Amino acid sequence: MITKDWSSARIAVVKVSSYLILVICISIPIHAIGGYAVINPDELFAKGMKQFSDNRFDEAISLFTQAEKEYEVLNNMRQIIGCRLGIATCFFAKGNIEKALEFNESAMELHVMEMKDDQRGYDQIKENIALCKELIRREKH
Repeated sequence: MITKDWSSARIAVVKVSSYLILVICISIPIHAIGGYAVINPDELFAKGMKQFSDNRFDEAISLFTQAEKEYEVLNNMRQIIGCRLGIATCFFAKGNIEKALEFNESAMELHVMEMKDDQRGYDQIKENIALCKELIRREKH
């Protein structure tokens, strides 16, 4: 059941999460590792953002997941966090709050380990997690 409060909260989280994803993500060039060309994860991420903005959330999730795998090859934790937040935001927009919570918590774990000096990002992810938990709690009652 969608209420006005839930709907407003959903819009706020999507806006904040989209902003956070863009702030976290920076461009990197195509790399070669071990003599093999790596798919440019920035292109995958950008396509994921486009799909997200077109409300094509399943396609965006797929692209963010592919980008995350490529960022893992590059050991780029900042971008991996961005991908997980992108996936979380897509699940939230789809109404799958449990999956959104899972990916926000995963992003938070990496953020705490890798980006200790980014208090603003920490606070925003913390707010996303709190909202997801509150919505799940309300749904159960």
